Amino acid sequence: MYVGIQLCQRTDGQWARDLGRLFGMGRAADAWDIPPAVVDDLKSKYREAAECLELGGLLTEAVTLYEQLGLWEKAGDVHAKLDRRDDADRCYRLQVEAHVQHADFVSAAHVLESKLAVPDDALAMLVSVGPTSRSWGTCLRAAFQLMGRLGRHEQAGIFVRKLRENRAPSGSETILADSLAAVSKQYPDSRIRLLSADATRVLCGTALSDPEFSDRAAMARCVATLNPEDRLLSRDANRFLNRPSARPQLKQRVRSGHDPVVLRQFSLPDQIVWRAGILDPDVQSDPRDPA
Repeated sequence: MYVGIQLCQRTDGQWARDLGRLFGMGRAADAWDIPPAVVDDLKSKYREAAECLELGGLLTEAVTLYEQLGLWEKAGDVHAKLDRRDDADRCYRLQVEAHVQHADFVSAAHVLESKLAVPDDALAMLVSVGPTSRSWGTCLRAAFQLMGRLGRHEQAGIFVRKLRENRAPSGSETILADSLAAVSKQYPDSRIRLLSADATRVLCGTALSDPEFSDRAAMARCVATLNPEDRLLSRDANRFLNRPSARPQLKQRVRSGHDPVVLRQFSLPDQIVWRAGILDPDVQSDPRDPA
C-alpha cells in the first residue's frame, strides 16, 4: 500500500529521473530511452498499485494513478464512486476516443451505452462503420444486438433492407452474408429474423451466380446454416460445391474466303544462306546457274 501511495504522488518528471537513474543514464529518461518490454512491465506494476489503492479505499490516490496510466474507464469508475460525475464523464469520453483511435468501435460503443448512457450515440457509431473497416462484421452484429436490446425493431428492419439493396463492395459479400445469417438466428423479433434470412438468400444467390466470385464455398455454407435442420438444403449445398466446373468453350474462328490455306509444309537444310536480289522478269535464268 505504501508503495502505491508513493507512486501516485510522484510527478512525471520524478518518474523520468528515477528511470534515468535505473538505466544509468545520469539524466531524466524519456519514452525513447526505455525498452518497450520494460515500459509494459512498469505499467503493469503501476496498475497493480492503483488497484491496491482502490481496494484499500484510497480512491483519490487510485484515480490519480489510473489517469496517469491512461486507464480512462477505470478512472471514470473511481470518479463515479466519489460522486464526481463531470470527471467521470470526461474520463469515459477519453476512453471512447482511445478505442476509436485503435478502430475498436464495438468497445467504444459499449462505453457510450453502459457508462455514458447514450445508446443512440453508440448505435450511430456502429452503423456508421463501413465495409472498408476490418471490424465491419463485428460492428454490424453489435448494432443489431443493440437494436434488439433497445426494442428498435422497425429501425432494424430498415437497416436490413438497406444492406440488401446496397450491393456490398467486392470482397465484403461474405462478411455481410455471415452477419445477416447471424441476425436471422439471434435477433429477438421473428419478423426481423425472417427478413434477415431472406436478405441472406438474395445476397448469396447473387454472389453464387457470378462466375467470377471466388468465395463460393463460404456462401453455400452460409445458406445451409439458415436452416440447419433441413438436411436436404445442406446436401444441395454440398452438391453445388462438388459439381464439376464447366469447361470454357473455345471460340471458333470463322475463316474468310481470302485467307491463305496451308497445303504442304517442308523444312530447309540448316546450311542455307539467304541472299537479297532483284528478279528481272525479261531474263530467264537457269536455276542450276549459281547466283
